[in-house]
Amino acid sequence: MFTHKREVYNGATFDLNRFYLHHCMNPIGNLHVGCTVAWGDNIDYANTRLGKRFNISSNILYDIGLHLQLNLSHTFERMWVNAQRLYTANQSELHLTYQFNKRMFLRGIFQYVDYQYNTAMYIDEIDPLYRHLFTQILLSYKINPQTVLFLGYTDNYRGYDFTGLPLADRKFFLKIGYALVM
Repeated sequence: MFTHKREVYNGATFDLNRFYLHHCMNPIGNLHVGCTVAWGDNIDYANTRLGKRFNISSNILYDIGLHLQLNLSHTFERMWVNAQRLYTANQSELHLTYQFNKRMFLRGIFQYVDYQYNTAMYIDEIDPLYRHLFTQILLSYKINPQTVLFLGYTDNYRGYDFTGLPLADRKFFLKIGYALVM
């Protein structure tokens, strides 16, 4: 598919031409695989200029039996401005969900991002590397049709400029959601 659009950003007008290709399939009954490729013009929002972007995203969704679902995705993106690499980005995400019954599930989310920037191409100062690891474990229990209890844990690890991935924050939480019926 080909798209053309005009976008105004930061007082500048950009004509953007992009190509998209998407394919998905179910090779076996409980396995879904998809892939999207996009390439073409894109705005460098950090520096307000036109660039070229290539993006490929893939996804696997697999129902493992009646209760366990795995959802794995990865996105790779690279952008160029004036034929020089502006950045390279990788993002991977894994969701695992175990559905005990209609009222209760346990979910784990694990997300890792890795951005590498060509610092010479940026007007403002930027770190050449940014990495982030996010994890979340969530237990959900539906007490009744209007009330849900959430118990969870989340943490974030962030690293800049080859510093490793030190722990940025960690949280335990308890939340009760109640829907008011009017």
